[in-house]
Amino acid sequence: HFERNVREHLVRQVLSLRTPPSGPVPLASVKAPKHPPKPPFPTVRMGSGSPDVFLAYSHADKQAVMPIYEGLRIAGIRAWIDVQNMVPGQMWEAEIRKAVNASRVVVIFFSQNSASMTGFLKKELDLAMSVASRNPDCLILPARLERVRPPPYLERFQWVDCFEQDGMERLLAAIVSWTNRKKDSKQRRRG
Repeated sequence: HFERNVREHLVRQVLSLRTPPSGPVPLASVKAPKHPPKPPFPTVRMGSGSPDVFLAYSHADKQAVMPIYEGLRIAGIRAWIDVQNMVPGQMWEAEIRKAVNASRVVVIFFSQNSASMTGFLKKELDLAMSVASRNPDCLILPARLERVRPPPYLERFQWVDCFEQDGMERLLAAIVSWTNRKKDSKQRRRG
C-alpha cells in the first residue's frame, strides 16, 4: 500500500512536469527550454557537492525507501543512500560518517524489519545519531514506513508517517523547511 502511494505520487509529479506532444515533431526542431518548468511541489537547491539528506534504513526496507530516494531527487534534493553513493571496497563507516557530517537532515526509516535494530543497521544508526546529535544544524527526522512503535531513542522526536497518503509531501515539506530555515539564519548572521 505504501509503495503504491509513493509511486502514484511520483508519477503524478513527473507527469505534471511534462507536456504531451501535439503530434510528431522532427528531432532537429526540438530545443531544450531556456528555463525548465517549476515542479508543483516544494524544492530546494543547496550548494554543490554535499548531500542535503542522509537516508538510514534497514536493507530489508530497500524497496520501500528507494521510491522515496527517487522522489527526493526529483524534488531537487541531494539525498545520500548507501546503494547509490558507495562503491564496493569503500570503508562504509568512514563514508557514512562523512555523509552524515555533510548532511543537513538525517532521515531514519523504521519498520517491523528494523524494530530489533541489530547488526549493521544498529551500527549505522548509532553512528548517524552520534554525528548528527553533535551538529546543531542537522535535523534528525524519524520516518515510519508502517505502523510500528519507534525505537526508544527515537521516541523523543516528531516523526513522519511515510505510509500515509500525504507522507511524501510531509517528508519533503519538513526537509525543505529545515534546510531553508538554516540557510536563512546563516545569511542573517553574515548580514
